[in-house]
Amino acid sequence: MYRNLKHLLAAAFLGLVVLAGSILPAQGQERPTDRVNTITKVQAPAPQAQSVSIASLKAPYPLAKGQARWAKLSVAEQNHFMTFYNQARSETEKYDLMRALGSGHSLKDIEDFARMIRGKDDAWLRNALHLVNSTAGYGIVQQWSTACGPATVQAVLGEIDPIYSLLTKSENPNFFVVDDHDAMRLNPKLASIQKEWLESVSPWGPGGVAVNRKSQGGKGRVIPDLLNKYSAKTGLDYGFKFVKGDYTAAKALADLDLILGKSIPVPLHVSATSGNKHFVLAVGLYYENNQKWYLVHDPWTGKTVSRSPSSFLENRLQLAGNDLFTGVVMPTIKSI
Repeated sequence: MYRNLKHLLAAAFLGLVVLAGSILPAQGQERPTDRVNTITKVQAPAPQAQSVSIASLKAPYPLAKGQARWAKLSVAEQNHFMTFYNQARSETEKYDLMRALGSGHSLKDIEDFARMIRGKDDAWLRNALHLVNSTAGYGIVQQWSTACGPATVQAVLGEIDPIYSLLTKSENPNFFVVDDHDAMRLNPKLASIQKEWLESVSPWGPGGVAVNRKSQGGKGRVIPDLLNKYSAKTGLDYGFKFVKGDYTAAKALADLDLILGKSIPVPLHVSATSGNKHFVLAVGLYYENNQKWYLVHDPWTGKTVSRSPSSFLENRLQLAGNDLFTGVVMPTIKSI
């Protein structure tokens, strides 16, 4: 799949992602957060237990997954990896190399990737190697009216796999924008994938219906099965959990604190009293002036925004017109 990696990531694209990350919100729009997940300082890879719970992880999940794969390599392969790993010029660079290793890429592709990112600053790495939360607070946009689910799945894959993010942006040069009247005009590759996933049959019934964002008649789709098609890459199994009854919003937030604290993205289900339903992605949390904030990416607006715990608990989330916190697409570790 990645044999043409060098050619896809030409020099023109390497400049593009820097420009894309500098996009500013339009006048009157909510100003996006400039927060990023804390990156744990990367040491030389160490073996990780084969079967672990999220709570037992001693390192951010992408790093732990990379360490576990390194431990399974032959001595020659380990030495090969370390030759370009040790040439990385920042801890963020090393972290992204471990993300790529943990995602299952060949050492040849990771070596090519290492050359491409070597010496890039943290802002460049953030803008190029993630599909959400650029330095201007922007990210992936659903190209169809009801494609919030597929766009959220793509965002999850981008948080786990930096090469997936880089390729997705290289194949979609208008990545941060959308045509509300013609989904295929600006980002045909991105729109085609979202449409295919949206309209695919699920274990729970027929697929959705893709229509342009300004059109009527669209239909959404659940996403756990779409996420789990990529378990070999992510090492995760996702299952839907409604926020209701004994599973209160407070308990759901406690789960989010644990999972996001290990750098695992968590899709959330939100809704409106009108009956509208929407998927968004929780990608991190941070504290400011002793106040906790969750980073949430909304694929309808393409913005990564901050939300307080009280906005979840009091059902005033204001995410694409949806205020109610109604579900969590909960990850568990399948393999590491």
